Amino acid sequence: MLARHVAAATRDALDALDARRDEPADLLAAMQGLALDIAGRSMFSMEMRRFGPAMRAMLAEYAADLSRPKLFDMLLPPSVPTLRDFARRRFSRRWMALIEATMADRLRAPPPDAPNDLFDLLRAARDPETGVGFSAEQLRDQVATMILAGHETTAVTLFWAATLLARVPAEQDAVARDETRCKAAIQETLRLFPPAFTLVRETIGADTVGGLTLRPGSVVMIAPWVLHRHRALWRDPDAFDPSRFMPGEPPPPRFAWMPFGAGPRVCVGAQFALMEAAMVLSALTERFTLSLLGDRPVLPVAVVTTQPDHPPLFQLRRRVG
Repeated sequence: MLARHVAAATRDALDALDARRDEPADLLAAMQGLALDIAGRSMFSMEMRRFGPAMRAMLAEYAADLSRPKLFDMLLPPSVPTLRDFARRRFSRRWMALIEATMADRLRAPPPDAPNDLFDLLRAARDPETGVGFSAEQLRDQVATMILAGHETTAVTLFWAATLLARVPAEQDAVARDETRCKAAIQETLRLFPPAFTLVRETIGADTVGGLTLRPGSVVMIAPWVLHRHRALWRDPDAFDPSRFMPGEPPPPRFAWMPFGAGPRVCVGAQFALMEAAMVLSALTERFTLSLLGDRPVLPVAVVTTQPDHPPLFQLRRRVG
């Protein structure tokens, strides 16, 4: 059901890139737009041309300022709001209003005979014990979270995959030819550049980790960035080597690779994200050869997700054969 939305949005995005392939391409912006369109179509069965630009602008606004913790965020208890907390609340009201407008537009369409998208599935969902569905507010919150969390993480994964493959033409050719190699390249990209560079959990009971005693309510930060590059867990950990995820290779140690987290709170969209990223990267490399323009290194920056310090430009050429 969802793969067709991914395929349609990808085709439209690649057609747009193809029409301008003689110009340098900002693949970070292109992948962000594509991932948001996929999120919108998967959620609402509609293109995001009407609401997408406003969503992208708001998300960029939030990432540039309000998402970044400042000194008072660290020093003051949650019960004492800061000026930035008030700004975040104002932003939240604007964001939820935009989500509500998008949902209202979707609800004006005639109801389908069978579910066409995630919105249909969410509306039909019922608590297995009480039989109660989502309230209007809960439905809005689910939609807002899925669109926010489900598009930016995939967009940066695709950007880093394109950046890595642009530096290794032979690997790029292999990914273009082989679907399995493409999936392995996505997994290796998630190892080197996990979108969630850190995970935060709160202990619900006393525990001991590595000889350290944790009291209930302790905040524990787990860094996939460190785990994924740990020399005790990976051979040649800084190298881009998709072959380590190919069939026949020994699987990584448990909890050594966890871009989606682990346990009961593992990312609910993990399988969809892997499917989406593999479909897009396969289509992108089948149609184009990718090369980076300029010599400036692209460095990772921790801003909500693992972002590049600048959006490099790519040269896209039609792949031969």
